[in-house]
Amino acid sequence: MQIKLLLLTALRDRDPRQLTELSRDGELDDWANVSLQTANEIYSQLTKGAERFPNGLVKDPALRLSAEEQALAAVTDDLLSRERSDP
Repeated sequence: MQIKLLLLTALRDRDPRQLTELSRDGELDDWANVSLQTANEIYSQLTKGAERFPNGLVKDPALRLSAEEQALAAVTDDLLSRERSDP
């Protein structure tokens, strides 16, 4: 999964101010790593029990893509909901 790039792109598209702040404060890598870990956990839950290739990749491309999209959406939606609730 190349979700780290997708996360950073989503952050740039949805909240460029937050991206700038995280980058300026030196916290962008930490944010990306935490978000990546969360997205990977969601992806694992969504693909649990799915048939896999020997390298671990989910065989069903539709399931793989859907799980990636849902994981990305969950992480970016969480970011936006926290941003809206901050004073």
